[in-house]
Amino acid sequence: MNKDENLWGDLPTGDDITPPFTILKKQAEILGTQTNGTLRGQVWPIISANTISIRLDILAQNLDDYSVTVLRIEQPLFLYPLKIFNEISNEKFEVENEEEFIRTLHSILSSNDVKQVIKVILSQSKNIN
Repeated sequence: MNKDENLWGDLPTGDDITPPFTILKKQAEILGTQTNGTLRGQVWPIISANTISIRLDILAQNLDDYSVTVLRIEQPLFLYPLKIFNEISNEKFEVENEEEFIRTLHSILSSNDVKQVIKVILSQSKNIN
């Protein structure tokens, strides 16, 4: 071997992994579509040395981008296990893999508490003018 050879070997592409950020971003897009743009989701990453924190907010454009944080996750570099903090119900979850993350995310986003928040913000957004 010499100093100009590829000492890394074949590198993985990462194409087989869907990071939590990507999953949350898709859900943010779906919220906008489902509410005809009245509400939109916003995903905010906060990156530190050993942890990535991600926040999912609901924004109401007609209310000067009033926002409510629905949940926050804290993930290590290797993605899992990660922590999910439901900011609406003040619950905390720890998930071990992507399947558990999606299941828990579904439980939070489809909960009565989150639906009530959406209902109130939609009502105010539609009646503000």
